[in-house]
Amino acid sequence: MKKFGRHLLFILSAAACVHLPLFAMYLAGAGPVSYVLFYYPPFTLVPAGALVLGLCAGVGIKKYWYVPVLVPAAFLFSFYGAFQPLWTGGYLLLGVATMLVCHCIRRLAFRRQPKEVPHAK
Repeated sequence: MKKFGRHLLFILSAAACVHLPLFAMYLAGAGPVSYVLFYYPPFTLVPAGALVLGLCAGVGIKKYWYVPVLVPAAFLFSFYGAFQPLWTGGYLLLGVATMLVCHCIRRLAFRRQPKEVPHAK
């Protein structure tokens, strides 16, 4: 369970950043609040979730290579009908680019210094 815990956390957070606003819209019912809850997340909450999950995946890119795909997949299977084809690819690119940038920064920051060879006398 310990090995599967972080993977499950990634899956649940990707689903939550897409589907929780839809659930809140369902609870709000018909009215102006439901329109704000429907149109606000695709432009703010979902890209922020893609960025955060991309950063988390960049820490362990060999183990968490699939994480940037989770947010677009959750968005594709949601009820945002008009936004799906256009925004799903953007969220995928945003997550993958964030993962690769984070991985490159970690590589440059933590690269090992070559060992100094003692001078021969």
